[in-house]
Amino acid sequence: MLLRRYSGDKAGIDASHWKNDTSFEIKNKDFNIYVQDHYDGYTALSLHFKRKFIECSLKDAQKKRTQDMYINFISISGLLTPFSGALGHHLIDGMNIWFCKQYREKQIMGIIVADFVDAQDGEIIKTVVNSNIF
Repeated sequence: MLLRRYSGDKAGIDASHWKNDTSFEIKNKDFNIYVQDHYDGYTALSLHFKRKFIECSLKDAQKKRTQDMYINFISISGLLTPFSGALGHHLIDGMNIWFCKQYREKQIMGIIVADFVDAQDGEIIKTVVNSNIF
């Protein structure tokens, strides 16, 4: 899938109205793209804020039109490195570990974008694939 985040060329899905570090909607002719991409400024003590954004986006994906697209970024940056944000440390679960614990059941998720998906034997890949409703 090609998301075009620039104007001009007509190749790919038009996502030229992409916003930075927030949740937003991009309206297209026949469908909308809903994006959760809050990523900057997180510490180990503020990961719960990012988790709330993810939870809200996943709930929205379950109750909206099936032709719409949902993109949920679970990666972060800030005082935590992307690696620490994904995998955590001895005091707190990183975003990938938390996600795998919380979302094992079958459900509509949309597109999940994560860092370091091959860590922990690819557990987050397995979680997302196994959640698919076929």
